Amino acid sequence: MSNRIIIAILASIAVVMVTPVFAEDQDRQQLQPHQIYGYQLMNDQERNSYRARMHKATTLEERNRIRNEHHELMQKRAAERGIKLPDEAPMHGMDSSMGSGMGSGMGPGTMGPGGGGRR
Repeated sequence: MSNRIIIAILASIAVVMVTPVFAEDQDRQQLQPHQIYGYQLMNDQERNSYRARMHKATTLEERNRIRNEHHELMQKRAAERGIKLPDEAPMHGMDSSMGSGMGSGMGPGTMGPGGGGRR
C-alpha cells in the first residue's frame, strides 16, 4: 500500500473517532438564555441551575433526559399561565430566528473553496 492510501485511511478513522466527541462538546457548551426552552418562564436562578445540570451530565442520554423533563415542566408552567410555547424547542445551538431552511452550501457556483465560477 502506498503511503497516501495509509494516510487517507488513518485520517478517515480519526474523523470517525473525533466526531462524536465534538458533538458532545458542542452540546455541553454554555447555553444562552434564548437557547433554553421556556427561558421566558424561568428566573435567573432556574436558568443557572438548568445550565449546571446540563454541564454536569456526562452522557448524551443523561442530557436528553434532563431536556425532556425540563420540556414537560415548561409546558406545564406555560399552560398554568395561559401561554403557548412551541411544541418543540429550537434546535440546540440555534435561536428561533435562524430557521431550518437549506442554505447555499458549498457546492459549485458558491464562493466557497473552489467555487465562485464555472470551470
